[in-house]
Amino acid sequence: MAQVTEILSCNRMIKKAHKLDHGGNLMMAALPHGDLQILITFTGSHRNERTDFKVDQSLQYMANTLSIELDGKLYYLCAEGDKVFLQKLVAKQPNDKKYMFEVKYVNDSSNYMSIKSINTGKYLASDEDGKAFMEEVNPSSLVDGQPIDRQTWFYLHRMETVKRERESTLHSCYCDGASLDYSVLYQTQVEAC
Repeated sequence: MAQVTEILSCNRMIKKAHKLDHGGNLMMAALPHGDLQILITFTGSHRNERTDFKVDQSLQYMANTLSIELDGKLYYLCAEGDKVFLQKLVAKQPNDKKYMFEVKYVNDSSNYMSIKSINTGKYLASDEDGKAFMEEVNPSSLVDGQPIDRQTWFYLHRMETVKRERESTLHSCYCDGASLDYSVLYQTQVEAC
């Protein structure tokens, strides 16, 4: 059983309610796969392998890492300057600060959270078009140490993945004296939310 997390942009949720827009508000790995670095956007509209993130705690920095597995390769959320992207790594738990994030509720009565880079001190943000970036927040824009700008607010929806199964079915077809054999591979997944 593994826990995965969908990360939703508060800013995109508000904007979508007021204007018709293509795309959703889930943080997702943008294509192409296979690169050392992959951009992220907040345009995912349904759960799939590009939106299922894993949040782990790093005891060394008392912070979190956010990772995703794509095509059998592990990518970690990475902040450098104003840029944020997924970095392909071999390590199961990186030690570099650029992969460490402080994830905290924005206030006591909210379900929204901020995601602050330990490396840069900047906050993960999403504009109304779903572009992801790191934003510096002035101390005057903080209340109780948390940003008030909704571009830096996110909802983390945690789900337990209970079971994954892969099944393959072999089919044969005979038509006009010719035989064709083919296999269909499919995967089913059961969740507990």
